[in-house]
Formats: sequence, C-alpha cells, structure tokens
Amino acid sequence: MNKAELKHRHPEATAKELSVLWVYLNNNNIQDTRREVKMSYPKVSAILHKYGAIRSQAQARQLGHNNRGKAMSELDKAIASEARYGFLVHGFMDKWLKTKALPTSA
Repeated sequence: MNKAELKHRHPEATAKELSVLWVYLNNNNIQDTRREVKMSYPKVSAILHKYGAIRSQAQARQLGHNNRGKAMSELDKAIASEARYGFLVHGFMDKWLKTKALPTSA
C-alpha cells in the first residue's frame, strides 16, 4: 500500500498520522516503530510494550493464542479512549501480531 492509498482509505487522518501509519506498515524494526508510537500515542505505546514482552514468553510456552486475545482486548479499551487512532492501531497491531508468528490455535 502506498501513501496515496493510505490517504484515500483514511481521509480523516492528518499528515502526521499518515506518516506514522506508513512507518508502522512498512517498518520491520519494532524498536523504531515503538519509539514513534511512544512519542505520538502513549496509551497504545504502553500496551505494545507490555505485550511485546508477553509475546516472547508466550512463544516460548506456546501460549500466544491466549495472550493475543488479551492484547486485542486492551487495545480495544485504548482505542475507546484514543478513538481517533483506532484505524491506525488495529491495522498496525494486526500486522505486528501476524509477523511475530504467534500460534493461532491452542
């Protein structure tokens, strides 16, 4: 997806939001991505940080399925309080979880 497609899909987004979303969708370096999230979206950043640690433990114990549900639940709460960024968070978190090869069934 290029920047023009992002703008078409999310006309309500500011230039800054589109820039951050572009980083999320095209950056495989999670540290750089987290840094950008932390500066712009503190509540979401806290959740990504928390579940980044849990994700590693979960992979080792093959419990990613349960933790993915918890992460999505907490993200829903954050989105309710930072509703403007909901489109951004769901798109990024979904891609982030998929790229980390979490188990999808018990």
